[in-house]
Amino acid sequence: MDTGDLAGILTNPDDVEEFIASGIDFLAPSVGNVHGDYGPKGPELDLERLQGIFKSMNGRVRLVLHGTNDTTGIDSSVHQGWSDQGERE
Repeated sequence: MDTGDLAGILTNPDDVEEFIASGIDFLAPSVGNVHGDYGPKGPELDLERLQGIFKSMNGRVRLVLHGTNDTTGIDSSVHQGWSDQGERE
């Protein structure tokens, strides 16, 4: 699967406020993460988008990242950053 085809369904950091206002406890944004196999290119996560989402959340809700079991090639500090932000899978 080419995750580049998912651009239209990625979570916009500007929409986080609306999600939080709806009463959620957890936010599971779409930043290029998918369930299942990523294909030969591997995951293509939009880490800048994810950072914008973190900032918008401002610790008010927990982060859930689905489909991040195959993050080969993603620096371990990124994983630590997710965990620091309260990420749960």
